[in-house]
Amino acid sequence: MKSIPLFALVSAMLGSGVSASAWALPLTGNLAVGVSTIGLSAAATDFSPNLANGGQFQVGQGSTGSFGALAGTTGIVSDLNIAGQPVGVPILMSNFVSLAVTPGAQFNLTRINPGVFTGGACGGVATVGQTCTPAGSQLNLVNTPSGAAVSFSVQGISRDAGTGITAPFTATFSTQFAGQSYQSLLASIGTGGILRAAYSATLTVPTGPLAGSLIVGPQSLGISNTTLDFSPAAAGAGSAEVGAASTGAFAALSGSALGIGDINLGAGSLADFISLIAAPTSRLTLDSLNAGLFDSAQCGLAAAVGQVCSVAGLPFSFVNLDGGSQLILSFLGRTLNTTTLESDGYQGILTAEFAGLSYQQVLAEIMQSRTVQAGYSMSIATGSALVSVPEPGSLALLLIALAGLADVRRRREARAG
Repeated sequence: MKSIPLFALVSAMLGSGVSASAWALPLTGNLAVGVSTIGLSAAATDFSPNLANGGQFQVGQGSTGSFGALAGTTGIVSDLNIAGQPVGVPILMSNFVSLAVTPGAQFNLTRINPGVFTGGACGGVATVGQTCTPAGSQLNLVNTPSGAAVSFSVQGISRDAGTGITAPFTATFSTQFAGQSYQSLLASIGTGGILRAAYSATLTVPTGPLAGSLIVGPQSLGISNTTLDFSPAAAGAGSAEVGAASTGAFAALSGSALGIGDINLGAGSLADFISLIAAPTSRLTLDSLNAGLFDSAQCGLAAAVGQVCSVAGLPFSFVNLDGGSQLILSFLGRTLNTTTLESDGYQGILTAEFAGLSYQQVLAEIMQSRTVQAGYSMSIATGSALVSVPEPGSLALLLIALAGLADVRRRREARAG
């Protein structure tokens, strides 16, 4: 179920007369940042832009090794069907990923990894920091202050047709749904819904003629302990595209370009964070980066699947997947119409992934002020799409408030009787 802020729920129960129209925004809906789109349902994983049995993608500029020279070219990732490719058992899907300019590079899928969490917190009231993997699912779900982050991982065998040499590969996929808890996402899937969002992915081959990391999606991210550097790069900024999964006022901008300002983690705010090229009078500012979701207890342990970590002083939340790791960053800001000066808040989530790297390996690099490249995608919810996931402390206050209201009602009924 969707969660709403404490003050909104209590005000509604007390009969507040504030009109919802008073909070109308010049830009309402969900802004998906990323060309490639993923559709998640109970039966399948559908990649787009759609081709026969799969979705097209562009190779990202942050790709390395054998894939480094392929930036800007296209590839196809095949759709997954739970009936044909069940989770957690050996399978064989030929040409799970194919590359247009190197048809001799073959990537055959042999396993969809089960999710790394348990199902204990999949139901109930949504709170920040919850994690969930539904029974039998590949999905890893995390509730942030701005919505839900989702990831999954797969593995397979790569083959270079020219030499016949084979090597294992791992691939991690991540996406995000700003303004929604994972409980609301699961409720939608459970009733036959399909969740669509921008996604990114990274595929890594550790050895052989195909060794390197392939970033799925034209945009990539350089991550250090001081800066988030968006690519393709311009001076102090990166560029991306409004995704087809965008809704509301942003849907009409699908396919148009946008600029993203690089983030100084020490400052945590940016006046010109996102500029919409097709809507030059509208921009999105960055006001603050939310703190990491987890503690640091597992940050220095030997890497293991299912570990979570947030380092003091950094806004990142890390999850170790089977064959890689995910980074989650949630943030807050404002939409601004520079003509009318109308403004209101938004919630945003960025996710990135590292195939073949645990978060311990990622942290070892960035804590030495080195930069790690990753694919990323982003979701921003504003206006009617903006729904808060409460902090655990806020949830406790909500329960106290509801108990107090119930007690007042009981006393009134007792006096009336």
